[in-house]
Amino acid sequence: MDKSVNIIKNNIIRGFVMKNTKKILLSTLIITILLVSLLLSGCGSNPALSKYPSRGIKMIVPFGAGGGSDQFARILEQEIENNTELEITVVNIPGAKTAVGFEQFMGEDPDGYTVFCATTDSLINITQGLVEAKPEDIDVLVVPQLNVDMLFISSKDDRFSNFDEVVSYAKETNTELKVATVGVDGSEFLTLSVIEEVTGIKFKIIPYSEPGERYAALAGKHVDILFEQPGDINSFLESKEYTSIISMSEERLEAFPDVPSSVELGIDVTNGYWRSIWVKSEVPDDIKATLSQLILDAVETQAYQQYAHEKFLDLRQGYYEKDAVDKFITSEYEIYNK
Repeated sequence: MDKSVNIIKNNIIRGFVMKNTKKILLSTLIITILLVSLLLSGCGSNPALSKYPSRGIKMIVPFGAGGGSDQFARILEQEIENNTELEITVVNIPGAKTAVGFEQFMGEDPDGYTVFCATTDSLINITQGLVEAKPEDIDVLVVPQLNVDMLFISSKDDRFSNFDEVVSYAKETNTELKVATVGVDGSEFLTLSVIEEVTGIKFKIIPYSEPGERYAALAGKHVDILFEQPGDINSFLESKEYTSIISMSEERLEAFPDVPSSVELGIDVTNGYWRSIWVKSEVPDDIKATLSQLILDAVETQAYQQYAHEKFLDLRQGYYEKDAVDKFITSEYEIYNK
């Protein structure tokens, strides 16, 4: 009797244990599946948790093809692709002093797969409220190019051949000199305003968003002066079609020893047109660091260094360290926010 009772008890206990063990195993399996699903979905929605870069990167250039910013983007595209297996796609979106391209850039996801080739005008647009963005909405990764702005005249112009003669001509004939620029209210406007104040002459800004139109305007006598950086019109300088009459610099440039500096002429303006790479501030920090390194590796190549030398882009050094970049951009913001 006792033996039979024990057998029944053991069977009941064994059945209870097996039944609950199945429940525990099933619950554990369900929890495991849920955890794996959450992890996978999290990696899919957060680029920082997945390998970056896993696909091509789009580089928005807010100017037309052929100009200095386009050349800058193309050499970066070439060298990044040579250094890695990445595909870089340059997209030209000109208009409104970089504002059109910037608006397109701000509409992209902050995943590090779209960068913006910004210029001085891009920052000015923000300071003047010409675009719907604030300084904290973007992050400047690097500033590889710090140009020297210059004024150029046609070598065939028989009215003047240097800066002093330009000033004398404008005063004697009471002529408002036409100047070809990128935009109306950009960095060129501020520089030309200082020159007007010091010399007493007047300029009329004629904007051209397309580089080719801007360069041709001087040759076609549609303007009297071209406001540009020397590297962008190197072919015109080599052919001696254009002549520089002033450089916005502290002293004369080694590459242009016969051209007076602005400071030498008593014009206290040395700000140069710069180019940089921007991302949206929401982009994860590790992705920003990866992008910065990709660009740094590209500008250190022999091909980029040769391009920079030939285009007079090594007259001033750029900024790559984050602290130096932030300090420079802050100082520029203060200048143009006055």
